Amino acid sequence: MLKSRSVMAILATVVFVSSQQARAQTPAMPGKLIDIGGRRLHVDCRGNAQPTVIVENGGGAFSVDWALVQPAVSEFTRICTYDRAGYAWSDPGPVRDLPEQIIADFQLLLRKLAMDSSVVLVGQSIGGILIRDYQRRFSERVVGMVLVDPTHDEGLAYIINGKPKAISVVSRGELVEFMRDWSSRPHAVPAVPQVVTPPFDRLPANLQAARLWAEAQYAADWDVNRTPYIGEGQRQEFIALRDQRLAKDFPLGNLPLVVLTNGRNEQKAGLISLSAVGTLIVADNSCHEIQLCSPDLVIQAIRAVVDRVRRSSK
Repeated sequence: MLKSRSVMAILATVVFVSSQQARAQTPAMPGKLIDIGGRRLHVDCRGNAQPTVIVENGGGAFSVDWALVQPAVSEFTRICTYDRAGYAWSDPGPVRDLPEQIIADFQLLLRKLAMDSSVVLVGQSIGGILIRDYQRRFSERVVGMVLVDPTHDEGLAYIINGKPKAISVVSRGELVEFMRDWSSRPHAVPAVPQVVTPPFDRLPANLQAARLWAEAQYAADWDVNRTPYIGEGQRQEFIALRDQRLAKDFPLGNLPLVVLTNGRNEQKAGLISLSAVGTLIVADNSCHEIQLCSPDLVIQAIRAVVDRVRRSSK
């Protein structure tokens, strides 16, 4: 009996030490955790003026990636960055990167923050698709948008019958065949990063360490079995956005919109036609993460949309 108690005491000590080590390895979060109903999302809000700007990250990206933009924007309006479920400090959800879950989580987060109306959305890369999808579903709540080198609704493709075919024109049957073939092949697990790579080395030193930790968490949770579910969700999302874009001229009406592209990209630049007042900013010699390589241009774009929203509300 004494021996059993000793073993249990040792195990309890090991568990306690391990949990302490895990907490010590987790960097301090810039914001706070918001409970959206059994799960928590990390959100970092700064500034006080209206309208509130909400940022949606790119794929495999994090809230800290906006550290060169957020402080400057907070001087003229409120801006919130956040991490999707399973990213950085946010709790995991049922299926990471499932579009339907992302939109539902986003809606709940805004409601919890009492910001489910009159928001300006900023989306980088695939985040551009996500904010367009949110605007499509809840158009009355979105008063402006900034697309930062966004993914186009015809910008991603699967290989169908040996040729690339845009997701938004792939049939469900074609996707099933593609995923069946894809799933039959072995796939390498992403390597856990050891160093911060450009352009993320532009971040402050403490946030570089936080990002490296977040990347490691992201890689450790990689699961190829989720891909078919994500693929079908993305296909439906891309189809809906393509249909919206092609339905009529200026489908978003006079919604304040700025599109930034990394260099000349006619396809992405064409997204300004979503709005009758769409404006293009070309970031020459920049990078895909324009918020890091050319932060002043992103700040300029957000200010332009915020100013237009304020003028229209007078």
